[in-house]
Parts: sequence; C-alpha cells; structure tokens
Amino acid sequence: MQSFTQHSSCYKKAYLIALVLALFCFNSVHAQCPVNIDFETGTFTGWQCYVGNTTNPGGKNVITMGGVVNPNSSQHAIVPKSSLKDLYGGFAITPPDGSKYCIKLGNSGTGAQAERVTYTFTVPQNAADYQITYQYAIVLEDPKHSADQQPRFTAKVLDIASNTYITCGSFDYVATANLPGFKLGTGDVLYKDWTPVTLSLAGYQGKQIRLEFTTADCTAGGHFGYAYIDVQSNCSSLVMGTDYCIGSTTAVLNGPAGFAKYKWYNADKSVLIDSTSRSLVLSPPPPDLTQYVLDVFPYVGFGCTNSVVATVHARPAITFKITDPPGSCTQTTVDLTAPAITAGSDANLIYSYWRDSTATVTLTNPESVTASGKYYIQAASPSGCSELMPVNVFINQIPNFTVTNPPLSCPGTPTDITPAAYVKTASYALTYTYWKDANATVPLTNAAQLTVAGVYYIKGTSQLGCSVIKPITLSYYSPPVLNITNPTPVCYPGTVDITPAYITQGSDPNLTLTYWTDANATVPLNNPAQATVTTYYIKGTNQLGCSTVKPVTLSHYPLPVLTITNPPHVCYPGTIDITPAAVTQGSDPNLTLTYWKDANATVALTDPPTAVPAGIYYIKAVNNNGCQIIQPVTAANNPLPVLVVTDPPFVCIPETVDITKAAVTAGSTDVAKYTYWKDAAATTPLPSPTAVADSGIYYIKATTSFGCEVVKPVLVTVHNLPVVILTEPHKIYKPGTTDITLAAITKGSSPDLKFTYWKDANGTIPLPNYKNINDNGTYYIKGTNKYGCYTIKPLDVIVADLPDIKVPTAFTPTQGTNNRLFPFLIAIKKFTIFKIYNKWGNLVYQTNDLSIDKGWDGLFKGTMFLETYTWMAEGYDYTDNLVHRSGNTLLLK
Repeated sequence: MQSFTQHSSCYKKAYLIALVLALFCFNSVHAQCPVNIDFETGTFTGWQCYVGNTTNPGGKNVITMGGVVNPNSSQHAIVPKSSLKDLYGGFAITPPDGSKYCIKLGNSGTGAQAERVTYTFTVPQNAADYQITYQYAIVLEDPKHSADQQPRFTAKVLDIASNTYITCGSFDYVATANLPGFKLGTGDVLYKDWTPVTLSLAGYQGKQIRLEFTTADCTAGGHFGYAYIDVQSNCSSLVMGTDYCIGSTTAVLNGPAGFAKYKWYNADKSVLIDSTSRSLVLSPPPPDLTQYVLDVFPYVGFGCTNSVVATVHARPAITFKITDPPGSCTQTTVDLTAPAITAGSDANLIYSYWRDSTATVTLTNPESVTASGKYYIQAASPSGCSELMPVNVFINQIPNFTVTNPPLSCPGTPTDITPAAYVKTASYALTYTYWKDANATVPLTNAAQLTVAGVYYIKGTSQLGCSVIKPITLSYYSPPVLNITNPTPVCYPGTVDITPAYITQGSDPNLTLTYWTDANATVPLNNPAQATVTTYYIKGTNQLGCSTVKPVTLSHYPLPVLTITNPPHVCYPGTIDITPAAVTQGSDPNLTLTYWKDANATVALTDPPTAVPAGIYYIKAVNNNGCQIIQPVTAANNPLPVLVVTDPPFVCIPETVDITKAAVTAGSTDVAKYTYWKDAAATTPLPSPTAVADSGIYYIKATTSFGCEVVKPVLVTVHNLPVVILTEPHKIYKPGTTDITLAAITKGSSPDLKFTYWKDANGTIPLPNYKNINDNGTYYIKGTNKYGCYTIKPLDVIVADLPDIKVPTAFTPTQGTNNRLFPFLIAIKKFTIFKIYNKWGNLVYQTNDLSIDKGWDGLFKGTMFLETYTWMAEGYDYTDNLVHRSGNTLLLK
C-alpha cells in the first residue's frame, strides 16, 4: 500500500490567517478562492473529514459517517507532488495541473469502510463569474455484486440554503463493467484517470456552498474503493488568459477543462470563431475590452451547458526572457524554476509551467524535469497580463541500456541484432550504431544480416552525443551431419528415386529430409521419387530447425545414337525395305535393332521389314547398357500421277488426230511428261502421236518428276470419206436447163449421203440454181455422211449455145488490120481443121491453131493473088456434135 503524509487536524487556524494574507496579495491576478480549498498548504485546513461504513439494508446503499479531528492517513492522506503511479491503474497520482498537493480518499483495504471530505465556503457577493474547478481520479474494485453493494465514489456540490445538490457539479460512480470513461486495471479493478470538472457558481453570490467527496468499499466488506482529489487555485472567470501584455503577438484564451465541446463566438454571437478547440488563439491580440462568448457543453450525464462572456484586457508590457538550460552527459534533471532560466525578466513576475503552447497542460514537476523536450513558461505580471515562451530542455545523462543476446540460431541464418528486443533503455531514447570492435572504430555494415558467430558491439548515443558501448554475442547451433551416397546410374532420361534411406545413410538420426532443385533450397523438387535432372539437393533439418544442404548427383548412361535416314521413296503402291544399313548409317555400332508399328515399341511389325507399305514405322535401338531409343522411319510412296484422258473428236480421211493436245489430258495432275504408245504395256512407241491417221486404241503414259507413271488408253477415230459417183447429165442446147439433183446423177454413191451443190471445188461458193442450170460449166456436188465426212466431185453440165463457124468474106493482108484470115468459133468446144482452097481447087492453107498470128496471110508459095478463095472449117460443139461450115472469101490488098 502506498503511504502519504498524515495531517494532525482538519482545522489549522494558523495556516488559515497566513493563506488569507497571501491570497489577498494576488487578488488582482485571480479571484480569491477559499483558503486551502486547493490543499496547497499540505494540510486539511478548512476541510472536514469523516469516516464511516457502508451497508445495503433493503437493497439500498446507505453510507453512515462521523466526523474526525485527527484523520487516519490510511483513509485521509495528503499526497505531495511526485512521480509515483497508482498501483492498480498505473496513472500518475499527482494531478496534471501541477498542484503541489492533492489528497487520497480511502484505500485499498477492505471492511466496508467509507470516507468523506467536505469544504464549506461562501461565494463572494461581487464575484459574478465565480467558478470552482476540481479534479478526481477513481479506483474501484469490481466484485460484480448488485449495484447497491458495489464500491463507489461520489462528488457533490450542495447549496446549503436550499439544501439541494447542484447537478452540474455532482456525480455518483458505482463500480460496474460498463462504467463510462473507466478502464480495466490490474485484476478486477476499474479506474478513471484524472478528470477535471469546472463548476460555474454565477448566480450563487453570497450563498454558502459545500463541496462533498465520498468513497466507499463494497457493503459485503471484501472489495475496496478509493479516489484522488484536488481543487484548482483559480476561482476567477471560466475563461483564462483574458489579460495580455501590450506588445504581445498572440493572446490565448483557455476555456475550462472537462467539457466535451467548446464554441467561441464574437460578442453578439453573430460569428462562430472556433468550434474545435478549448483554446482560442488570437493573433494579433484584439483591442482592449474586446469581448468573446464561450459556450461549453459537458459530456453526457456530467454537468450542464454554460455560456460565459470573456473580456480581453490589454495590460502594460513586461520584460520576459528565457535562457535554455545547459545540458551535459552527467545531468539527470533540469530545474526550470531556477532564476538563471528567466534571468533578465521583470522581478515581480509570477511563473507557471506548461507542456503545450496554449498553456492547457500543466508541467507537474518544473523543478525536476527528467525528459528532454520543449516546454513552456508563462510569466504573469501583478497587473494581470501574461506571456508564454518556450524553453528547450536537454537531459543528457550518460546512456544506460542492457543487451540481451539473440537466441541461438542455425548456422548461416542471417541474424538481425538491431531490433529493440535486444536492447532495453534504462533512461531515454538512444540512437544505436553497430561495431566490430569494443572501441567502436570499425563499423558493422551488415548488422541486420549477420551470419558469422562472434562478439559484436552496440553503441547507444543520446541526442547530444553521450554514448556507451555494450557487447552482444551471436552464437549458432552445430549443423546437422548429412551424408550423401549418389544413386546408381540409369539410362537417360530415366528418373531416379532419391528418397531411399541408403542415399543418406550415415547422417544424423531423426533428420527431416526435403528435396530441392537449387543449392539454396528455395525451389522445392515436387517429385523426388522421379528425379530426372543431373544434380538436386537434399536438405536435412534437425529438431532445432537447423539444416544442412548437400547435392545428390544423378548419373545417366547415355542413350544410343540412332540416326535414321529414310529409305528412298517408291512409286505407289510399291513396298519399301527399311532394314538396309543405309537407313541407320551414322548410328552407334553394335546396336540391336527391332522394328515396330508404334512409337512406344509395343506393337511389333508383322510385315517383313524388308517390304512394308508406305507409312511411319519405328526402329528401336538397344545398346550394351540396355539403354534404348526409338526413332521413327518413314517409308514413303511417291504418288502416281493423275491421268485423265478424253478421247479426241473423230476426223475424216485424210485428216489426222493429234493426241498430244492439252484437251486430251485436261484435268491431269502431277505429270512431268507424256509419252505415246501402241500397246498397253508401253513397249511400242507411237511414231507420230501428233498426226495419227488410223482409227484404233492407242496409249498415253503420264510420268511424274519422281518417275512414277500411269498408262491409259485413248480412242482415235478416223472415218473413211464417202464414195460419190457422178453421172453427167445429158448435154442440151439453150434455152433448155439441167437439174443436177436427179438421183441418176449420184447413183452408185455411198448411201445416206447429204448432197450439196457448189460453184467451186472447195465447196465455198454455193450453187443457187442447181435444179435449173442454164449454162455450160463444171459444177461440184458434195456428198456428206452422218459423221460429217464428205467428198466433193466435179460435174460437167452442157447447156450449149447453138454452134457455128464464121469466116470473114474479105480480108486485106497488106493492111494494118484484118490482115489475117482465120475462123471465128461459136459454141465450138474443139476446133479440128481450117482449110483454104484457090479457085483451081488447090489447098493453099490449113491449120487447127486458132492463134491470130497463125491465120492465113494471103501468100501461096510466096505469091499473093487477089481472087476469091473457098474455105472449109470443122469442130465439135459442147454436145460433141461435129460442126462443118464452108464459104468464100475475097482477098483484097
């Protein structure tokens, strides 16, 4: 149990007079509070102390009290400012406002005890904004009884005149698990840290008020309850900081502590200035007598809403100076109240000490600050103005820390010696560096990745360079023994089981073996019972988690080299021999070769391998180690050409047929060459395939570029010409006509001919009047059979003019014209004789030549006689009748 100073009496009048005088001196700074209401005399002066017990008759909690003159320190204790913490809640027992004293009401003992303190005072008549701020911290054991039996704490404010409690400042806490604002401490203890309550007593001027604080154990007597209580020394306006010094750059107004929400307004509340903070920072400060309105809102169930007007006052400026205290490696505390800190400031200033720049968090131990940091000193003048300035504290005591060696780990495991778990600082935060030597001259560059056992060094350095060096030892377990015997070789790429016990025989017992593909054992081997790659790694891990990784080497007998050269192709559907040495030339010697239908060599080749049809087969080669390899061999047929033969159209004699024309083999493919033959075996060449003159079946052979060939027949048809026999029609004389379509004319010709009639031998000029020919001439009859073959024959038709031979009656041999005598033939086909006789009957000229220059020139035996001569001429007409004419002609010169 913590013990504190016991005061001999709750009434010490001597102190009372002295305190009244002291407070009167500073009436201009703070409204006068009742004497020792804040316990700052270190006594219970002014307070009434009570002890009693707690019961619960009829299910109602009843506390019975009796006043005491000499309180027992176990139930009423003055607690001086210190760094002690509560045993159950762990919070500081000194209130955060920096008070020198507070009280502890009750204790951690049991027995259904109850304690109470009260303070009765009168609110000054002239204090319109009078207020009381108290703080409390509560510790209640929670036995989980019914509510009327539980430990409790109450804080009440009584208006004595009306004998009623002021609800805004009265609270009743009964231990329960869901008590708002409470936390679970040690065991089944609930606690509530220091909590301020500000109570405005505006409207209570001249009235008596009583503060009343009570603690009580459980009524069953087995569980405790106690509290810490303090009352602040300022009873002025709810708003602090309304006085600022002229020349200040900032004024800070602080609302009362302990409220849930604060709202700052201008004087007429037309402008909401701030709704987030207890403090209102005004920079620059407003003019003198500027007013602000603060509305405060309590936590639910803890007080009343209030509104207060704060008037800002500009006070005469003060001289306020701060000198930061020096620091050293041996210094453990700093006294911020020392005169040297504020040297050069006005002599009549009153100082207060704070943790924050708005002077809302009190520094409880300014005369013995133990932590470095920025703090704040507020200087207040007798006129009421104040200034707040920062002061920097450096506590640079010699560092002190302890080192815990890292736990043993497995060899090679990277160890980080930098975690906070390995160093424990006894004073304050240090900067740690890591070294190889005790003098910290050789830095350790890999302190977070150490893998070598040994002693290393940690240097802890404070903010200003104070340091201490401590050793840290890194140790490792011995690695497990792992022996490896490589397995027997197998044929490549056969798999090997590397898990049998013989492979790790001779290793430490009880190792956990795992299998990996890399030397760092980062990539697991998924199938160690079917390993294939040359080298793997076995990791043996013992019960400590330490491991050794060693390689295991797999050896392979080489597979035989089997080189396959596919045999030459043959023409379909020929068979292929896949056994010649040339097929496996380049393979290993002394191989045993077998022949198969499938790639796994499970279906033997039933056909003789010397004569297999086209396809893919497999040769299995086995060497002396029993290793085998299977390779495919392709037996291939070159395809036959596709030969399509279309018989050529028939022709008629004397035409010939060209069976080499593209039309004959149109549709054929894969043909490199065509040849032509008389027989189906293609042994007798066809000498003139481009001009086949005789009908018959011939043969075309198509050959591919690989020499594969197909022979097919082609039918050649050469039709004979029809026989056309013509009998000339009877010869007639004009104006008679001849019909050459008469059957008698073509009698004896081939049957079923179609006859057509033409003017020319080529049958190109049709004869239009072949039924009524009225002129001599040779005409042509074309007889065409059903195959289109035809014969054209000439037909002479005689429709002759009436024949005649005329000779001039006179001629003049000596003249330029008519100087020869010859006959003029009319319708005479053949001229046979022309004879001339003189008057004596002598033949003077004869000829059968009708040339002009052959006529008689009038000379007879070189002499010309002018006389009348007799002539006779004969010839045959076109009907072959003899025409004879005679007459006389006179020869003139």
